[in-house]
Amino acid sequence: MCNDEALEAVRQLIEKLVPHIDDLRQKYNDVEEGFREGNLDRDTLSQLNQVIHLLETDSGAFEKLMEG
Repeated sequence: MCNDEALEAVRQLIEKLVPHIDDLRQKYNDVEEGFREGNLDRDTLSQLNQVIHLLETDSGAFEKLMEG
């Protein structure tokens, strides 16, 4: 059985997480532009992209969980 209050708290956290993921993606785009201009090394950019991908995957899984 699920605790309704806990479930609602998780739902609220996910509602905050999704826009934060969007913000993080925008920041990545900004960093990528800096990389194109020669202000960032490829390894740092790759690591940032991997973290963003993981966050997107996790948030997608949370959204599916909440829909079901």
